[in-house]
Amino acid sequence: MMVNSTRFAAQILGAGARGYAAMAADQFMELRPDIATAHGDDARSAWRANLTQRLLELQTAVELDRPHLFVERVRWSRRAYQARAVAESELRDALEALRGVLAEDLPPTGRDETLATLDAAIQDFANELDAEARALDPESESGRFALRYLLSTLEGRSREAIEELLESRRSNALSLRRCVVDVLVPAQREIGRLWHAGDSDIAEEHLVTSTTKRALAALAHAGQPAGPRDLTLMTAAVQGDSHDIGGQALIVLMEDSGWRCVDLGADVPAEDLVAARTAFEPTVVVVSATLATQLPMLERSVRALRANAGGDVRIVVAGAASATDPDLPQSWGADATVDSVESALAQLEAWYPDVQDTAPGA
Repeated sequence: MMVNSTRFAAQILGAGARGYAAMAADQFMELRPDIATAHGDDARSAWRANLTQRLLELQTAVELDRPHLFVERVRWSRRAYQARAVAESELRDALEALRGVLAEDLPPTGRDETLATLDAAIQDFANELDAEARALDPESESGRFALRYLLSTLEGRSREAIEELLESRRSNALSLRRCVVDVLVPAQREIGRLWHAGDSDIAEEHLVTSTTKRALAALAHAGQPAGPRDLTLMTAAVQGDSHDIGGQALIVLMEDSGWRCVDLGADVPAEDLVAARTAFEPTVVVVSATLATQLPMLERSVRALRANAGGDVRIVVAGAASATDPDLPQSWGADATVDSVESALAQLEAWYPDVQDTAPGA
């Protein structure tokens, strides 16, 4: 009965997200007139959008009966507020206003569980946040290389950034694996951290992502891959997820090891993922999701793959969406959960020990 009630509540939250958010934003503006004074006429619409997103995240946590997913997502938002020197009390008070709306307007079925999840996030404001680590270490050789790559890219010198990486590969200063794992992936994480902290904008993040995809393609065609093996890797990001660079990085490394690789890219519906599994018969499927709100689609994709393939394929779940609850995908039928390109490589190496990179500079 609990699962039915929470799923019903989740459906109500999703269907009414914009309306609930509008009411909560109105109440928040009444509670905090200083917000309108400080931020002007756009404050109300901005908070409506903010609270709509919080409601969609709440919907996911309630639907999956995983309250900590919402707590962690609010913690992420709190870090963004701290980085931008905005008082956390704004977010806390907005969530309090949202709670008041939901307590009054939600139907009884699943209401208590929904409010308990929201309360857990509000109460967590009493806890200090851990410091967020930098993605790059400027004291290490690879960290300095990654910083140069990132700086060159952000200065509009993408071609030079890629050429320096290719030259390090040609000279055997860096193996392909180190180029990807120690330079490109950390640089991508760092631009994400900078955006989160308000120190970069969307255009800069897109510039780095575009350059990294170009660099991966250049590296893939510059080397001499190992002889072909009877192993196939297929990667995909779930429907609604536009982030597929991690899958592309893994594809480059596994192709170099002799795997046949099929990259379906971003935004792949579950039914199309299953059709591709049937067509290509991969040994391993890596399916990823970035946002917590994409977990229901991730669940549908994993369950559909397992029902279609039985035990004939290993399913790996990747991406930030499942990082706070790595056991959850295995309850759907996944064989492993990874949170980075490095951990995906480690898992594949554990299953297929001769995958390791033995090129010079490794």
